[in-house]
Amino acid sequence: MINRLIMISGANGSTGSHLARRYLNLGARLVLLYHQRSDRLQDIQSAPGVLSLSCDLIKLSDIQEVCKQAQAFFGREPDSLIHTASVRSSDARYLEESDPAIWSEVFNTNLFGFTNLLRCILPSMKENGFGRVVLLGSDVTTKGLARGTAYAASKAAMVNLIRSLALENPEANLRFNAISPGPLDTKLEEDYQGDYLEFRKNYFNRYLRENPSKKLCPLAELAQICDLLLSENLSNLNGQEITL
Repeated sequence: MINRLIMISGANGSTGSHLARRYLNLGARLVLLYHQRSDRLQDIQSAPGVLSLSCDLIKLSDIQEVCKQAQAFFGREPDSLIHTASVRSSDARYLEESDPAIWSEVFNTNLFGFTNLLRCILPSMKENGFGRVVLLGSDVTTKGLARGTAYAASKAAMVNLIRSLALENPEANLRFNAISPGPLDTKLEEDYQGDYLEFRKNYFNRYLRENPSKKLCPLAELAQICDLLLSENLSNLNGQEITL
């Protein structure tokens, strides 16, 4: 990963912060995007080769400013994007009872936030003849999610976008792929509370009962797949969703 410049969205999340430390240790330079919290990044924010910025993905102007700052800081824009940022259907209600405002927030943040990032980083990737985009999807893209319809639908749309981008860029050395894990082995209490925390706990427990391994998805295993999808040697693996 030496000489690679990787942008990680949702960098303060459990997954984003884990991957940030991994690729920093492997010699990559990083543009770390967070929304409001940056507590999980405090030990690496001031490390050499790290640019950490607050950014609202819904605002295209915010992302354009991020790209300008990356250009000024590193002398170029990122050659890779790991997109982990997302919000969930926090009301955890059945569709007919769900809040339309939450549907709007989920789709604006998840789908349109991702689209905004792509609008800003793809031109430089195409100009330089190299780019890697790795989306953190979810196994709900194929399974669905009761009482989480907005989240599941938005994730499915994002994965379909990955497939479409691969078709739009057949001749460039760009690769677009998604990793769609089941529930990740993280500490739920760090990110959720109240009724939604109980919803997540119940969902995790049901997954553990049904999953043959009886284990949650480890971040270390997800990172190994991410390594593959970021590889400069990737040739034919493009426009795919890898379920973990």
